[in-house]
Parts: sequence; C-alpha cells; structure tokens
Amino acid sequence: MHQPHLSFAFLHSHDVKEAIPTLRALLALLPALVALAYGIVRPKPQTPPRRAGALDKWRSALASLAVVLLVARSVVGKGQVAALTAAGAAGVLGLLANEEAVLGLGEAWPTRMAWLCVAGASGWDLARSHDTVDKWLSAIAFTITASSAIAYALFNAAARRKPINEEGYALLEEEDESPEDAAGPASTGVFAWMSPLLAKGYARPLEARDLFPLIREDDPDAVASRLRHSLQSKPKLVKALIAAFGPHFFVGGLYKLVYDSTQLLVPVLLNRFLKVLGKNDTQAYKIAGLMVANAILATLLLHQYFQRTYRTGMRLKSAAISLVFDKALVARRQAETDEDQEKGAKKQALVTNLMSVDAQRLQDNMTYMFSIVSGIYQIVVTMYLLYGQLGYAAFGGLGVMLIFLPVTQRIVLLTRDYQKVVLQYKDKRIKLQTEALGGMKIVKLYGWEDPLGSELKRLREKELSALWHYKLAGVFSRCVFAVVPTVVAVGTFSLYVLTGHELTVSRVYTTLALFNVLRFPLMMVPRAISSAVEALLSVDRIAHFLDAPEVSKLPSESSDDCALYLDNAHIRWPGTSNNVQGAPLLRRVTASIKKGSLCAILGETGAGKSGLLSALLGECDVTSGQLGVFGRIAYCAQSAWIQNASLRENILFGASYDKKRYQETIRRCALRDDFKALA
Repeated sequence: MHQPHLSFAFLHSHDVKEAIPTLRALLALLPALVALAYGIVRPKPQTPPRRAGALDKWRSALASLAVVLLVARSVVGKGQVAALTAAGAAGVLGLLANEEAVLGLGEAWPTRMAWLCVAGASGWDLARSHDTVDKWLSAIAFTITASSAIAYALFNAAARRKPINEEGYALLEEEDESPEDAAGPASTGVFAWMSPLLAKGYARPLEARDLFPLIREDDPDAVASRLRHSLQSKPKLVKALIAAFGPHFFVGGLYKLVYDSTQLLVPVLLNRFLKVLGKNDTQAYKIAGLMVANAILATLLLHQYFQRTYRTGMRLKSAAISLVFDKALVARRQAETDEDQEKGAKKQALVTNLMSVDAQRLQDNMTYMFSIVSGIYQIVVTMYLLYGQLGYAAFGGLGVMLIFLPVTQRIVLLTRDYQKVVLQYKDKRIKLQTEALGGMKIVKLYGWEDPLGSELKRLREKELSALWHYKLAGVFSRCVFAVVPTVVAVGTFSLYVLTGHELTVSRVYTTLALFNVLRFPLMMVPRAISSAVEALLSVDRIAHFLDAPEVSKLPSESSDDCALYLDNAHIRWPGTSNNVQGAPLLRRVTASIKKGSLCAILGETGAGKSGLLSALLGECDVTSGQLGVFGRIAYCAQSAWIQNASLRENILFGASYDKKRYQETIRRCALRDDFKALA
C-alpha cells in the first residue's frame, strides 16, 4: 500500500534553483516575525512617550530608504517575492526600532539578528544578480540594509535611553555618568557615543554645561588614588606611573602597531595594483577595494591610538598635580645654610613649576612617546620591503641614515641641555617674583623697586636667551629630520642605477611609497626620544620633590580635658638637606593645655614662640621628651594671606553677617579709605 508522504521541492537537487527565492524570503521573514513577536510580548515601561534622538532618527531614515529600494527592486528586477518580503521585514524592524526609541527601551537582540538577516538576504540577491539594472538596485539595497543593520546591531544607543532631556536626547541613570561608560565596542570604536553632543553642537554653539561628565576612570580622585596605590608597591615614581597608567597606554600602542602595519601594506598593494592594471581589471578592482578598506581600518586604529595616548597624558598630569599638591601641604621646611639657601628659598616657585610646567610636559609628551617603538618597527619592515624592491641598493639609504644618526643624537642632547638651562632660570625668576609680591610692602618702604626690577629683567633676559637657543636647536632638528628621507631616497636610487639595474614604473612608485612611509619614523623617532628625555627629566624633578622630608606626625590620643601637652621636651629647628641637625630651639619644656581654654604665649623676639607653634605642627624636631596633641590643629601663620572669597567673606571669616557690627569693625580697622581705593 502506498504511504502518503510530504515532499518539499528543496529536498530534491533538481528543484534547488526553484527553492532559492523561497529560502531568501524565509531568511528575511522568519527573523522579522520572531522580532515582532518579542516586541509584542516585551514589557513596556509605564512612562509617557518621548521624542526620538538623532541616532534613532537616522536609523528610521535608513530603514525607510531600505523599504523603498527593496520595493523598487521587486518591481524592476527579478526575485519579486524575496524583495517584497525583505521590504516588509525592513519596514517591521524600522517600526520596532522607532517604538523602542519612543518608549525608551534598549535594543532587542531578536531585532538585531533580524536586521543582520535582512542584510544577508540583500547580499544574497546581489551575489545572484546578472542584469545591470537589477545588479545596481541590489547593490544599493544591500548597502542601505547593511548600514541599517550596523546602525542598529552595533551602535549602542541604549546607554542614552534612560530619562529624556529637553533636546530630545536620553541621559544615563546617574547624572554624573558619561555615555562613554556604557558605550559598546563599535560605539567606542567610531565615537558614536558622542552623537548627542555633536548634534547639539550642530544645532547651536556648545557651552561648558553641554559637555559630558568624565568617565569613572578619569575622575581626579580615582586617578590620584591609583598612583598612590602603585607608589606603595613601587616606590620609584617611573615604575609607579607605568604600573598605574601603562596598561591603557600600551593597548593604544598595539593599535599603533596595527596601524603601522596597514601603512606598510599600502606600498605592497600599490605594487600589485600597478602590475595588474590594464591586464586584469577584476583583480585591479579587488586590490582597489582592499586599499579602501585598509584606509578605513587605518583611520579607526589611528584615532583609537590618539584617544588613548591623550587620555593617558591627561591622567598623568592630573595624578602628578594631585601628588605635588598633597606633598606641598606636608613638606617640612628646611634650614637654609649657605649651601641650601637657594633650594630652600625657592620651594614655592618649584611647586608652581612642577604643577604647571612639568605636569603639563608629561601630558604633552605622551602623544608620540610610543613612536620610539612603532618608529623602529616601521623602519625595520620598510627596509626589508625596500630590499625586496632594490636589493642591496637599499642599504645605501641605510648608510645615509647611519651617517645622520650621530647628528640627530647630538641635536637631541643639545636640546635637552638648553631645556635644563631654561628651567633653571625660570625657577629663579618665579622665586624672585613670588618673594617680591609677598613682601611688596617692604619693597615699597625701602624703595627697592628699581634694583628688584633690574634683577627680574636680568633673569628674564637670561631665560629668553636660553629659550632662544632651545627653540633654535628645535628648528634645526626639524630641518635635519625633514631632509633625511629625501637624501636617503636620492642615495638609494643612485646606487641602484649605478649597479646596472633599470627602474620600472611599479618599482619607482612602490619605492617612493615606501620612502614616504619611512619619512615619518625617521622624523619622529629622534623627536620621540627627545620627548622621552624631557618627560623623564620632569618625572625626576617631581620624584625629587616627593622625596623631600615631611613634617613629623605627633602622637594623637583621646583625652577628656587635655588639648595638647609637652613633657620635658627638647626641640630643635629643622635640619638641612644634608642631614645636619638644626640649632637648639627650646629645652625642657613642660606644659599641659586644657580643651576650650584660651592660651597666649608671651616672650621677646627670638624667644621661640613661632618655633613652639612649628613644633606643634611637626615642622621641628623633638629630640627628647614628649609632645602630643589631641584632635586636629588649625594654624594661621604670621605671613599675610587671604581666602579665595569676597572681601566681606574674608572680614566675616565664617561669622554671620550683622550690618551694625560689620560697619563698626570696618571703622575700627580704618578700612574705609582702602575700600575707596579698591572701588
């Protein structure tokens, strides 16, 4: 008895061609139906509808264009059923994406996979198209559907889909969170997370409040804490900096090495392209496509490298400023002998330079620091490729480079020496300016304006002279570095021709392309070495300051009635930087001060009143006996200072404003004339 059975056309080899349109239709239709079913049963938030953002509108426009093109292909070209099915699937997916944007939902994985299937079906149609019009329509449809799939499946817009602001862009859950924190790999790769900021900048000029907050890893507290933690295990500052910020920097270095490889691939592809040009058009088009893809990949890699190096430099600067500032608060004052007088007197100028000049130099020099490694890699590979093109004649160019190597090294050393001189004179000038501004009243009373101005002018002229030589050396180095590749090319071609070889078009263009690649590392490696030397010099200056002695930590205990005590304490002035003990200050001091009491220390000039207060701050050495405090200390020095606040707030000093008392205080302090002068 004959048994009935189901028979599907695509199970038989002779009907496979007839089943292909059905398969293409199912490839686009089934995932779209799954995505639609998930969109229907997906929980919806109980929030009012919102406006779509710029990225959402862009996605909707791409989906609409894909529907139009697929419908046009179904009318003009072949495979009407498959094209109409793909058009319907694209329309459904576009509506789902728009609903997600309006409701504030994140991208759904079924919808992502469905978009990829629609793009795959369009690519399948393109591969099987033969008619010219049908092929062009299929190519355009595939481009649009693939763009829609990339825009939806890769770019992470869910990170900006929480609350909605007045411009129509969604924000993150936390106000102090950056969209970069939640950006996906593709969004990070092409900086798509900046789309709201760019759209806002296109609509109107950007303001400071429009900028995104820093990412968590760039928070100054987090950056400084990371370096402090590294210093605990690696006391040397250079190693601590590498341990704290090296991984992020070296990942960028890997991007740079891959980018360099793409640059080295250009001459190879160019050589192949010139050889097949006019002989094999199909192969030429493929190579041209590879060159375009290689250029796009190179652009993505280079921007990732720069983003990471700039970010590393910013972190280095922030961490260095934090550490220098913290150290300045606890650094001990040292006695000034004839040998240490200059070092001790210029502490404030040194701190200013460390926080402004040296920290900034760390940031600036990180951009091309990795060029030392990548440049050597480019030079080695380029010379290998040149040897493949020109044989032993390529070593003529290597000989020219070796001739210029001592010259470039000498220029680097000369530039470093001039930089040291510039920093020395800058330290002296800032130190003198700081002393003059701090003691302006004395300068005016004694009429020291002219000699002080002459000394400042003399230091400034020496600084400018050293700066002129430093910049002149930099200009000369740039000229030498720019001339080297040309001299190398001329020497190499001359040697190749003199050895009896003939230059062909492909060989000449390929060699020139290789020399063009060689130009950048030859110019940047010496500059990168110079930048590394400058950065190490700045690190050494910061490390030397961080190694300075700190104030002594006094024993702090809990007590019900005692604020501080001295028990037979012998106190000395701070020692010098050569570990020489300071002069004796006080001997056998015994005292106990209760909490809440007002205590005044009386004595003639030089009796040790200020020295005793310095001892309570830990800035003097207690050689024997005991000295302890209970609680915290607030210290107001004798030198004039002012809060970073208004004049009224400085007078009130935290007290509530009482107009009658405030006016009486101004009268008793004879400040009315000063107020008139400031008005």
